[in-house]
This record gives sequence, C-alpha cells and structure tokens, in this order.
Amino acid sequence: MLEILERYRLIQKENERYLKELVDSINCGIAVVDAEDRKLVDINLAGAAMLGYEAGEMTSKLDHAAIFPQDTDIFPLVPNLRSLPPRERLAARANGSLMPVLKSMTVVERGEKRYLIESFIDISGLKRAESDLQASEAKYRRFFEEDLTGNFISANDGRILDCNPAF
Repeated sequence: MLEILERYRLIQKENERYLKELVDSINCGIAVVDAEDRKLVDINLAGAAMLGYEAGEMTSKLDHAAIFPQDTDIFPLVPNLRSLPPRERLAARANGSLMPVLKSMTVVERGEKRYLIESFIDISGLKRAESDLQASEAKYRRFFEEDLTGNFISANDGRILDCNPAF
C-alpha cells in the first residue's frame, strides 16, 4: 500500500512539474488569484518578467489590486462571474509605471476554492503604433486641408470621396 501511495505521489509531482513547465513556456502573462481574498497565488515567468519581478517575489508580497489597480470594479460580480473577455487594462510594473495590457479572466474551481486565471499580454508597442498613426494621419490631414491648391480623392468611377476647402 505504501509503495502504491509513493508511486502516486511521484506521478503527481511529475504532473505538477510538467504543468509548471508548460505554463512557464507560454509567452503570455498568466496569473492565478484567490477569488476570495484577492491574493496572488502564482504567476508564470513571462508575466513576472513583463511586470519587472522575479516570479517568486511576487506571490509573497502582492495582491491583485497591486498588479491590476483598475480591476477592483469587477470584484462585486465575482460570485456569479465565470469569465471576462479580453479587454484593455493597465498593469502596474515593479518600477511604478503602468503598462497597457490586453487581459482576460476565467474563474476555475479546485476543491472548495475558487481562483481567477488571468492572462495578459503587453500591448504598449501596439499603443505606440496607434498613437504614431494618429499623429501621421493628423499631419497629412492638416497638409491636405491647408493646401492652397484644390485637392480631391475620387473613386475609380469618378465619384469624389473627399476634397479640401480650396477645391
């Protein structure tokens, strides 16, 4: 009987190691939060690195609100909540700066406990590109609007789609 228990313990340990390696290999932040007390239970390597922490130091001293300060608004809903689709949020980094992320959440149960499994990706590069595109668009719109010559944009069939005031 003891041999069987020991064998199952080793199998369980191997399964836990495998799952940890699997989750740590994902290039997306994954945080596990206790749904009741909002304490961070675990975070994968990518999530800790994105936020500027070592994985072990995060779980010992941070709660959910320290990482995702905007998300306190969802917690009154948690007893009935099963998941949240991806949405833009801000994540607090170790250095105090805020990082835009696309974050989703799913509630899972293990035994009698409920956990929030939150996945997030850094979208700061996307936000910079979006801002650069808007600035470029504004620059060329101003150039188009302020040009002294008449300018227009037309469709292949000759319909005028846009024109400047001089036109």
